[in-house]
Amino acid sequence: DGVPYGRFGGALFAARLNTAGTALNGFIDFAGKAEHSGGGAVRWVTATSAGYVVVTVVGSTTYVWHAATWGPLASFTLKATIPFLSNSALGIPNPFTAHDGSTYLFLAIWGSGATVKPVWASFDGGATWAKIKDGTTAADGGANNHWHAVAYDARWSRIWLSGGDGLNAWFGYSDDRGVTWTSAPTPAGSAITDGANTHQQPTAIVPFE
Repeated sequence: DGVPYGRFGGALFAARLNTAGTALNGFIDFAGKAEHSGGGAVRWVTATSAGYVVVTVVGSTTYVWHAATWGPLASFTLKATIPFLSNSALGIPNPFTAHDGSTYLFLAIWGSGATVKPVWASFDGGATWAKIKDGTTAADGGANNHWHAVAYDARWSRIWLSGGDGLNAWFGYSDDRGVTWTSAPTPAGSAITDGANTHQQPTAIVPFE
């Protein structure tokens, strides 16, 4: 909607500015949610075709909230509880617009450790969420097993996904909104690999015509 959103003041204040981006135009304190009685932080805020989405974290848990209107706090309902801390913006890209005008959102968990981590998605502007992929069993238990990047290519109606680290790297796509996935092996001599030139694990995916 052209309005900047983000975190303001206290860690649990989701805020929006005026259209000029020069002054605060309201904030919502998620400390009032029972899930945040022990603290936490707002990680991400956006407006979509279906309302507003706020991602919050506390301890090792990520919460996804949605509301059709900007406030009050009670208008935000919990849509997903993910037992991993989404502690990097790498895993929460900007919304993508599909051919039918709906908003696609993705939350790919990035974090330390070899535990398998999920990718969640919404295909209706944040009103509903579902897990669309788990990571694979770690091939290297001494390396991180997490997601690096996710993007939606509207031209092909394709979701691209990248994970790592090291032997735990995976790169591929889905053409059916995460029901099935296809691995995209590294072409021989490809420069899209890690520093050792052995594992394809990009940390940014940018679809373009």
